[in-house]
Amino acid sequence: MTLSTTAKFWEQVALLAHSQEAAVLMVIDHPSFLEPIRIVNDTKDLVSRGETYIGWPAKFRLPGDGSGSKTAEVMYQNVGLETGDIIRRAKGDISILFDVVLYDEPDDSIYDHGGLKLRNVKVTGTYVSAEIVGHGTEAQPWPATRNSPARTPALYA
Repeated sequence: MTLSTTAKFWEQVALLAHSQEAAVLMVIDHPSFLEPIRIVNDTKDLVSRGETYIGWPAKFRLPGDGSGSKTAEVMYQNVGLETGDIIRRAKGDISILFDVVLYDEPDDSIYDHGGLKLRNVKVTGTYVSAEIVGHGTEAQPWPATRNSPARTPALYA
């Protein structure tokens, strides 16, 4: 399944991930986890909306970044090996949510995107990496949605 998110989201992540003013927060969750894994793309921890995000530098490969791939990828350090072991044992879909915040106002989200899943997860002694996929309509049987006067008024004019 290919990633079906807006180009605007990935542009925002690309610009803000390299900014000194903004932090990319990631929440990785699965029903078997005792609590979600919260990571900030930084070397120091960050508290946002009462939750502590562990500072682990992460790398992102956005869709089309030189490789021609239609999926995105995230890679973060497997510090202490805990998260890698937890993710390795998870069966089924692992969800990931991205949230971009300013360091000066970490409780206010600039941009967020949920509904994404991790696939093809690879865990090594130093890194956890995975493809990020969304629920794309291209994999749905046609018609995935039905036309109606409210949804497509031009067809009923």
